[in-house]
Amino acid sequence: MHIRHIVLFLCVLVFTVPSASVAADEVFIISQQGFVQASLSYQSWISSGKTLISEFSTPLFFYYPLGKNTSLSAYTSMASAGGNSLHRLTGLGDIQSTLNYYMESLNMKFSLGLNLPTGKKAVSMEEFSTLYLLSLTMYRFRTPSFGQGLNLSPGFSWAIPAGEKWVFGLGASYQVRGSFTPFEGMSKKYDPGDEWMVTGGFDFRAGEKTIVTGDMIFSAYGKDRIGGEEKFLAGDKKAVNVQVKHRLPSGILSLLLRYRSRDKNQIAIAGGMLPEAQKTIPDEFQASGRYRFHWGNPGIPVQILAELSHFQKTAAFHSAQFFTVGITPEFQLSGGSRLPVTARLSFGQYGESMDLFGVEIGLTWIYPL
Repeated sequence: MHIRHIVLFLCVLVFTVPSASVAADEVFIISQQGFVQASLSYQSWISSGKTLISEFSTPLFFYYPLGKNTSLSAYTSMASAGGNSLHRLTGLGDIQSTLNYYMESLNMKFSLGLNLPTGKKAVSMEEFSTLYLLSLTMYRFRTPSFGQGLNLSPGFSWAIPAGEKWVFGLGASYQVRGSFTPFEGMSKKYDPGDEWMVTGGFDFRAGEKTIVTGDMIFSAYGKDRIGGEEKFLAGDKKAVNVQVKHRLPSGILSLLLRYRSRDKNQIAIAGGMLPEAQKTIPDEFQASGRYRFHWGNPGIPVQILAELSHFQKTAAFHSAQFFTVGITPEFQLSGGSRLPVTARLSFGQYGESMDLFGVEIGLTWIYPL
C-alpha cells in the first residue's frame, strides 16, 4: 500500500465522521416515540467473477425522548469485511450519541454530538487495505469506518417561516476531533483537524400534493497533525440536495438530485502546506427516485428505488458510474414492531475496463418503546 493511499484514506475518514445537519422532515419537532432499531446487512462487490470486497455489518440505533422538547439517540455497529485478496477486518465501531433540545420560543433546535472511541483502532497494514476500500464513498458500505478519537460536536438549526408556502432553515455545527492511533506500531498519535459546517435549506409547498425541499452544506476543516506536526489539510466540501415529493393516488413518489464537491487538499512539503498538483477526491453526481406504496391486502408498505451515480475522474481515481435498483417491503409484527427487508443490485464501471456488480441484502427490526 502506497503512502498516497494512506493520505487519501485519512482524508476520506474526515468525510465519513457523522456530523449535525439540517434535515427536511420534522427538523424542529422532537418525536415522542422512542424506538430501538437493529439491522443485519450484507454487501458485496464483485469484479471479473471475484469478490473485490464484502462486508457483514450489524448497525444498532437507539432513540428516546427525554421530554416534550428533548431527545437522546445513540448509534454503533459491529462489522466484518474482507475480499478475494484482502485481509479480514473485524471490529466494533465507535458509539455515536446525540442530545437534542428544541426551543419552541425561538423555533430552534440545539444539538450536542459525542463520539466515544470504543471502536477498533490501530489496524495493521494488511487490515488497512481492507479499511481503505470500505471508506470509499462509491461503494456506500453501511459501516465505512471503525474507531476514531473522542469527538464533540455542538450545533444548532433554526426554522424561519415565510408565508404559507415557504419555510427556510439555517444551521451550523463545530466538531472537535480528538487524536488517536490509526495504525499498529505508530509511535505518534494522529490528530485530525476540527470541522466547521454551515447549512441552509428550504421547504416549498408547490401544491396540495407536492413539496420541494433543498439544502446546501459547506464544510471546512482544520489541519491534521501527527505528533503535533502539521501534515495534511482536507479541502473544503460543498453539497447541494434538491428533492421533490409528490403524492399520487396509489402512493408517494420522491425524486432526489445531489451534487457533492471537494476542493484540493493540502499536504505538508518542505515545512509548508501546499495544494495538490491535481485534485484527488472526486466530485459526485447522484439522481435517484423512490416510489412508496401499499401492496396487497392488508397492504404491505413497499418502497422501490432506482439510482444513478457518477464520480468524476481525478489524479487518484478513474471515473465511475453506478446504476442501482432496489426494493424494500416492510412487514408489521406483533407489539407494533416493524421489519423492513432490503434487496439491492448495483451495476457499475470503474475506468474503461473494470466492471463492478454489487449486492446488498439486509433486514431491520424496529421496536417501539
